[in-house]
Order: sequence, then C-alpha cells, then structure tokens
Amino acid sequence: MPAPPAQPLAWTATSLAANTWHWVTMNPSGTVQLATSIPGNVFVSRDSGATFVDSTLPVDNWISADMSLDGTTMVAVGFGGGMYRSTDSGASWTKIDGAVNPPQVGDAGGNLAYESVTMSQNGQRIVAVTMVDTGVGANPANGLVYVSQDGGATFTVAGGSAAAPAPWRAVDSSADGSVVVAAAQDGNVHLSTDGGLTFAALPVNIGAGAIADGWYRVAVSEDGNTIAVAGNTDFAGTSTGLYTSRDRGATWVQGNATSGAYTSIDMTADGGIMVATMSGAGTVLLSTNGGTSFAPLATLPPVETNWRAVSISGDAARLLLAAGTFFGATGQLYTSSGSVTAP
Repeated sequence: MPAPPAQPLAWTATSLAANTWHWVTMNPSGTVQLATSIPGNVFVSRDSGATFVDSTLPVDNWISADMSLDGTTMVAVGFGGGMYRSTDSGASWTKIDGAVNPPQVGDAGGNLAYESVTMSQNGQRIVAVTMVDTGVGANPANGLVYVSQDGGATFTVAGGSAAAPAPWRAVDSSADGSVVVAAAQDGNVHLSTDGGLTFAALPVNIGAGAIADGWYRVAVSEDGNTIAVAGNTDFAGTSTGLYTSRDRGATWVQGNATSGAYTSIDMTADGGIMVATMSGAGTVLLSTNGGTSFAPLATLPPVETNWRAVSISGDAARLLLAAGTFFGATGQLYTSSGSVTAP
C-alpha cells in the first residue's frame, strides 16, 4: 500500500510554564528531547516530547547541551558554571570538568564561561567552547576550547588555530565527532578533523571576499560535510545573514540575506533540511534544499515572535521550538506534529 500523505505541520505547547528558554536539542530519532533555561533548570522528555520532567540539575545558567544517538548519554554546560554528564537520559548527573574547572567559593560547579558543547553520537567525544575573559581578575582558563576523547574522563585544550583565547560562541560536530566546527564572534570559524584536538582557520568566502560576521551559531551534518553559520546583532555585533557549505567549507553560499539576531541553527542527518530561529520580532526559517535558500516557516504558534531555539530530528519528523530571552522575556516550549515538507 502507498504511504499515507504527509500531514501539515502543527504545534502543541508543552505543559511546562513559560520560561526564559535558551537551548533545545534531541537525539536523531527525536525520542529523547531536552530544553534549558537561563537562569533555570534542565527539562527532559523521554517520550518524544509528550511530557517533560525537571532533571536533577540545580538552577544555573544552562546555556548548551547535547546527547548521544540513543539519548542515554547527555552533557550540559552552564555559563559561569560547570559541565555535567548523565548516562541515564538525564535522571542523574555528575560534574566531569573538575580538573580544568575546579569548584569556586560560592559555586561548586566552577566558573568557566561555557558557551556551547557538542557530543559524538557514541557519547565519547566532547568539545566545549568558552567565552574569553578580560579585565581585572580575568580567568585565564576562559576563551579556550576543551576537548575530551573519553566521555569526559579527561580533558585537554585544543591546539592549532584554536589555541589562542578567543570569544567562542558555538561548536558542533559530525556524528562520530571527528569533524568539529567552532565559531567565534571575532569573525573567525575554525575546523577540526581530529575530534577537536587541533583546529585550522575555515574562511567563509563568498566570491573573492571573506565574511567576518560576529558568529553566534553553527550546525554540522552527521557526515561533517554540510555546515551552517550565522551571526547575531544582539550579542555578537555583526550579522549579514546565514551562510552554508555542502563541501566542508570549501565553498559557501548565502542561504539567507537577512541581518539579525540568529539564535539557533539545526539540520537533519544529511543536512538537506535546515531550521533556524531569529529572536525579537523574529521568525523561524526553513530550508529544504540544503541551505541554498531559506523561507519563513509558514505555520508557527501565533502568540510568539521571540524565537530562541529550535531542534529537528534526523528525519525531519519532529521539531522542538522555544521562545524567550535569557534573564528577560519568557515564552513557551512547543513540540510539532506533521511534516515541514507537507503541502
């Protein structure tokens, strides 16, 4: 029998209260989902987004998280806090970065300015980036890229072009964790092909000119060949659009030419479908041609515009969408049904 026709996209608000949502992610199948707030808690769904529960992590500035293929292993980082790992789908957590981020007076989690973290699908490779620290009493451990090849048992500092302190904002990796792309708000993007141990500069070239936006978000396909990057006018200063590459950064296109506050990017396993959010009087953008072009998603919850984060499953069957602004406006967390490609 032929497959039933795809149903139009629809959204359902979760039962969670409005919050200052900041980050959402899910495993490739979408069966395990996670949402964080700043300041606030980490919430986990183990039933494809039908219900969410508060994890055992304390209130903190939970800025980023990632998980393994089956959603069993998770990692979460707090801005000005620590890195925690779960091996039971978020039921319990353990601090794993004590050697590079020891507890501080008044903060047992530490005080590294984490901005983003990525994990390989087997849960073994972890790469996290931190914001550079300046001024009196600056922490020299900030502004570095921290790498683990053994599930967080040990960490080293990345070398190559990522060795010098920088205002890192985003990092993502391929399914096996071998390809890692890190982006900084100083206009530089960096590529690693050895699991984050060493990086090399990755210019975002359009024609003869290099784009040097205040990079704020990055996404990478499972094979590491498709990359998307965007800046943010609110926090990183410069944004001229959303840029994508289908050949690991050898060539780039400007998939969306709108300047603004890009707050998240995600893509399907093969990079063929991409979603991105813009905050403020923003929208959710969709590409169905591998990032060559984007258009506003036609169906969205009508009461929100301040979109903060979106995640899409590997087959584009599920989305998790959040509104809000950390330390500011609150919004709802939404799950999807139907298809982004349905007529």
